[in-house]
Order: sequence, then structure tokens, then C-alpha cells
Amino acid sequence: WHEYFRDIVLTGDGNCIAIGSTESFSPTRDAWIIKFAVDGTFLWDHQISGIYINSAVAICLSPDIGFVIGCNAKISAPADYQVRFYRFGIECDFDVTPPSGNEPLTVQFQDKSIGADSWAWDFDGDGTIDNTLQNPLHIFPTDGIFSPSLTITGFGRSLTDTKPDFIHVYDIVSIEDNKEITESTFWSIPNPASIDARVQLSLPQPVPVSFSVYDIKGRKVSSYNNPSLSTGFHRIRIFPSKPLPASGLYFIKIKAGSFTATSKIIVVK
Repeated sequence: WHEYFRDIVLTGDGNCIAIGSTESFSPTRDAWIIKFAVDGTFLWDHQISGIYINSAVAICLSPDIGFVIGCNAKISAPADYQVRFYRFGIECDFDVTPPSGNEPLTVQFQDKSIGADSWAWDFDGDGTIDNTLQNPLHIFPTDGIFSPSLTITGFGRSLTDTKPDFIHVYDIVSIEDNKEITESTFWSIPNPASIDARVQLSLPQPVPVSFSVYDIKGRKVSSYNNPSLSTGFHRIRIFPSKPLPASGLYFIKIKAGSFTATSKIIVVK
């Protein structure tokens, strides 16, 4: 702040907000608001820019949205001014980098909020606060689709931004580490498949059965889980949603009781 300091208010959280302007003589002179703690620690600032904005001159708190600022705005001649008012409150927003990748996935969370004094992050959408830093780093160890949220507070208010299905973590399976399945245990039909594809298996006793389907890049595209599949012969659809995924080679990693194996299926569309 090189030119004017105009007004200051004490906020409900015990901090201060001051307003003024920068030393500028261009057509876009800038008014500024800055928040700081009573010990002088800087918290955040925000620029109000516009045609011939000269200075922010007065500020008052507004319980509904934060605060209102009055500014001088130079229109044309040196003595031609008008007063403009700006309503300014907290805004909650964030982004992540990267939004998808293979497990374990390290994600940088980036706060893009305005007017926040505190941050509460729920990385995986389970309703539990995982971190209170402004820009935290988090590692997702397992695959899944996650809906992170950020809750901020400022001026005695709280806002939450939730981004549904925002982070995609893929499970990678190493096909070479699994022995090939034998047709006497289970098999995929038809293979190649163009309309529908199913796993066929015969069980001598009830066991938990699950399988996951991966594309050639190791990304999970489908899964099945039954904690106690009954004795007998079963045909289970490999891709529950229709139509079938894109043409290509897919791997099926199945587990029945203590037995695990991997098979292949080709989709031709």
C-alpha cells in the first residue's frame, strides 16, 4: 500500500480488515482490502479493480455476506467522481492436481477460496475431517472414486464446497504375477465378445466370489462381489452396464474362496 489508508474494522473473529489504494495513476487505479491479525500477521488480501477506481474509502460489516465497501471512482475530469459500493463475502472453491491416476495417487489440494480464515478438508467424502491446512497434500493408497469437500469459515460464517466423483484412482494389476486360469475352474463366454460377456463357474460349496476387470492400461472398468455365492453352476455378467466397453483386450482377476487367478477376454465391437 503506497498511497492511502482509509478505514479499518474489527471482525467478529478478532482480526482486522483495512482498506485503501495503491499508488497508481493509470486508468485502472486499484482499491485494496487486506485482512490481518491484531499482532500484524498478514492473512489475505483482495483487489477491487475497475475503470478509474481511485480508492476504497469506507467499510462496514454486513452479517449476511461479509462486508460492504464504498469507493471513489474517477469518471472523466479530475473533479468528476461518483461513489460505488461493493458487496464482498467469503467464497468457497478448490481444485486438485492431478484429478486421476494409478494407486497410490498423490494429490495436491489447492484452496481457491476468498475470505477464509480456516479450512477443513474431507479428502474422500466419508464425512471425516482429514486435514486443516490451506493447501494440503494427500495420498490415496487404494483405488476408488472420491468426492472431496472443503469447508471454510470467515466472518462468522461457514461454507462448504463438495465436488462429486472428482478424484479417480485406478487399481493396477500385474498380470504376469498371476497364474493363468484353467477352463476346469471357470471361463469367459463368448470370447471374443461383441454383445454380452459372462463368467461361468461351478462351485462345490458356498464361497465368497469376487472379480475385477481391467483394461490394457491396468485401469479397473468393472467389478463383482458376492460374500457367499451358492453351490452349483453360475453365469455372471462381466460388464453389468451396456453397451460393452471399447474394443480391446481385458483381464479378469477372480477370487473364489482362497483361490485367485487371471483370465483374458477380447471385446470386438
